[in-house]
Amino acid sequence: MGPKNSGYIRLTGFLLGCALAVGLVLSGRTPEGHAGSPASLTISSKPTTELGVSPAGELLSERNLKPGGRQAHATVGIANFTAHALPVRLRVASTGQDLDRILVIELGTPGKRLFRGRLGELRSWSKRPLRLAPRQKRRVEIRAWIPASVRDGYQGRSADVELEWKAGG
Repeated sequence: MGPKNSGYIRLTGFLLGCALAVGLVLSGRTPEGHAGSPASLTISSKPTTELGVSPAGELLSERNLKPGGRQAHATVGIANFTAHALPVRLRVASTGQDLDRILVIELGTPGKRLFRGRLGELRSWSKRPLRLAPRQKRRVEIRAWIPASVRDGYQGRSADVELEWKAGG
């Protein structure tokens, strides 16, 4: 190795050292994760043998839920296919519980609230039934939001829930 090569070796060593130093600094940083990322919600529903649900399938898909932000909204039609009056109760089912204590959900028909509370509270059958006369159809309004009082814990979280309907008892 002559004097010409030693300059290249020193420069290469210097550049490698800088690259390693930058790598060490960056690896020590705490990842930002989902800071500021909105929450997302999908609600779907399917018909039962006694009840018609329209539309069946996905009712609501909102990918930008933030505290104090706009509400997600959907409407679903429920029809009594039987020849007798039915009390109808509902609940939600999902595999995850990310938004159970954060998201507020409200379901109702004009003039009657069926449920209002945290998503996790609706994992049990609703206490207030929707009464459907024989062959009657009703519209159920669904609203969901994250209250402005929520400061943390919603970022990047999601809920994919299905509304379940139970006719009778």
